[in-house]
Amino acid sequence: MLASYGAFLLGQRTTGLVLSAPVLAYLGLAFGGHLITIDDDMPGEWSNPEGSKHVWRRSLAELLIKFLLFGMVGVYVAKQAG
Repeated sequence: MLASYGAFLLGQRTTGLVLSAPVLAYLGLAFGGHLITIDDDMPGEWSNPEGSKHVWRRSLAELLIKFLLFGMVGVYVAKQAG
């Protein structure tokens, strides 16, 4: 991401967009994969058989962080592309 930011600062929009694509893909996959499997972290489910609410809240917090990162990078790249 730093390389794409540097490219954008130097006015190289195409290079910046190319370098941003893997970052967006990785963040999108991380968020999407977590969203799909979020039910496993619910109390009493596969990843949380002891029923801990701490595990569930932490998973939700991590999902929110992934969503915010994906959104912020996506908005930044969209602004640079347009």
